[in-house]
Amino acid sequence: MGAAASASGVELMTETESLEVLMDLCKKLETMVSQDEFCTKFCNPVMDKPHPSMDDFQGWKDRRHRVFSAVEAYMNILKKCESKSPADVDQLVKAQGEEEVNLSFADRDDDEVAGNMYVFQLPSLKKIPESVVNLGASLVKLTLKKNSISELPSLASLSGLKELDVSENVLSCVDPIFNHLPGLEVLNCSENSIEQFSDSLGNMTLLKVLIAFKNKLTNLPDSIGQCVNLEEINMFSNKLIKLPKTFGDLENLLDVNVGGNKLKTIPSTAKWKKLERLALSWNNIVMLNDFKGMINLRQLQMNRNSIAEIQQDAFEGCGLLQVVDLSTNILSQIPASMSQCSAIETLDFSSNKLTSMIDMSKMTMMKICKLGQNALTNLDGCHVENCTSLQTLFINANQLERLPEGLLKIEGISRINVGGNPEALATSEGYESLSSTLAARCKENKGKWIT
Repeated sequence: MGAAASASGVELMTETESLEVLMDLCKKLETMVSQDEFCTKFCNPVMDKPHPSMDDFQGWKDRRHRVFSAVEAYMNILKKCESKSPADVDQLVKAQGEEEVNLSFADRDDDEVAGNMYVFQLPSLKKIPESVVNLGASLVKLTLKKNSISELPSLASLSGLKELDVSENVLSCVDPIFNHLPGLEVLNCSENSIEQFSDSLGNMTLLKVLIAFKNKLTNLPDSIGQCVNLEEINMFSNKLIKLPKTFGDLENLLDVNVGGNKLKTIPSTAKWKKLERLALSWNNIVMLNDFKGMINLRQLQMNRNSIAEIQQDAFEGCGLLQVVDLSTNILSQIPASMSQCSAIETLDFSSNKLTSMIDMSKMTMMKICKLGQNALTNLDGCHVENCTSLQTLFINANQLERLPEGLLKIEGISRINVGGNPEALATSEGYESLSSTLAARCKENKGKWIT
């Protein structure tokens, strides 16, 4: 893609108030991109996204802007390489400037562009190039995703680095990061072979985001408590058996994902007042702390554990809770305090041992309720008729003897599953009329009544 094409691209960014003209300009821009193999690969993460609807003016405007921004980034690299593709990694580093360097080999590096190593078909890296290390304190963001790097050199020269992505490599140790980059704010070291973090993790006092999913970590050092600015931690799919007590001291956490490990419990969460999402799925948790301190909690994912009981007052103060997944546990009842969580939109307690339901009269925003594969005999007293936003209700594979007539008051319901209940349900008083009406309503709302 030469200078003439670049000029044409600028012309295709002409302001217009006509949706038809805007769509035409956007499509012409994408056609221009498709004529250059490397540019196509560079821009694919943007162009592969579904096109906006035919009446979405702002959507088409945003899409054109994103495609053009990707084209500009690609052209800037070519310009610094005298309109040729970079011949080697050192030339690619030089072409990107001194603040941000992308040496990713991933075809989908992020939502906007592909990795530069992949785009320009350069060999996968086995070590960090000297040309990167020599950038010194001016380098702010470095992406090395999906290469073949097995060992990290001294990174002391990169003292200004704020964001580092070394995910999808073959690293077993990241201590040079902890020892030499105390100013780092974002670290992604996921999908490597890291077995432990040393105590030097505590040096990372400015770290806000730590992504380390799909490694081989069995424990975390107590020093993680010194990473006081941490807001997001993702340790999904490791081999963690226990979390240190100091993990619970991280007061600025917003998002915690330690699912897919071997945890039996978690530290006190009393200080997690800012936390918005807690993911503990696929562990061996048998006992829970209460969630009273989590006044900002929006999502709770604790499916596929071994939880038999939760304190009745565990959810007091969790008024912002929107998504709850406690499916595939061994609970016989839902804590009464959850009935006060009026912001809930998705409630999943399927595959437990529930024998009764809580009062749902305040859950007027709930859209999805999954209670299948339990031991419920009725839904008396749950006031389902107040769940006026309900669209999906799964109550299959229970011991239901009757359905609540209150379901008739939910105009928008579109999917109901009552299959796998005793024959007594189908012969209960009023069932034939009720089921017929609900089946028709589900069909009208483009859903399905399942028996």
